[in-house]
Amino acid sequence: QVSIFGPAGVAVGWGQVYGISDTATVVAQAIDDGTVAWERDLQVHDGNQVDMAPALVGGCVLVSTQALSPGSRGTLYALDHATGEVVWQVETVPDDFWGNEEVNHGGGAWYPPAVDPDTGRSWWGTSNPWPSPGAPGFPAGASRPGDNEDTNSALAVDAAGTVTWRHQVFPHDIWDRDMVLTILTEDGEGEPVLVHTGKGGRVLAYDPDTGDVRWDVEVGMHSNDELTDFDEPTTVLPGVL
Repeated sequence: QVSIFGPAGVAVGWGQVYGISDTATVVAQAIDDGTVAWERDLQVHDGNQVDMAPALVGGCVLVSTQALSPGSRGTLYALDHATGEVVWQVETVPDDFWGNEEVNHGGGAWYPPAVDPDTGRSWWGTSNPWPSPGAPGFPAGASRPGDNEDTNSALAVDAAGTVTWRHQVFPHDIWDRDMVLTILTEDGEGEPVLVHTGKGGRVLAYDPDTGDVRWDVEVGMHSNDELTDFDEPTTVLPGVL
């Protein structure tokens, strides 16, 4: 029995069940008797967790770590379905942690990516940067200047682990607006479209090949969520939860 933050779940394929056996450990078990085929610990930094259900595509198990303490960063992984070896990985936070490794962390994914079984491509929605909205001595995300690229974003990753396009919805987010949900579907004319949304109250549609934004719609209540600074208690909608 494992205690994780969640959401979590399992994926089934190739005669095995793929899930989480420890804080940041992915496990493959035989579907008939539960025999463990392999385990892969992805806790590169203290504070890394795997909190999502895996996705399966192209012989790979797709998962991501989350970054829940300073100095940790979320990473997207493809693991070989038979051995658990890392086939590719994509960092969503740079090596310099946007400037302050002792304070900053974030990125990664909470939910499975959309996948194309014919090409092995995947489209991920990523988490927000931290600290959010700030930390003592670093108001409004001052410890992490800049856009904090690849957080609150859609990332398209090919079968070799190359990011082919990226689109950031909320640069330098201070309101915990994870944009973590993606689905690959079709429009009314049968053309493929990637739909992307999350806690920021925005729904976007992209051309899945190029990342061109086809439309971008606000949903729900919005209040003060475009503020980039504040100096008193402030009500913000959409809220953290």
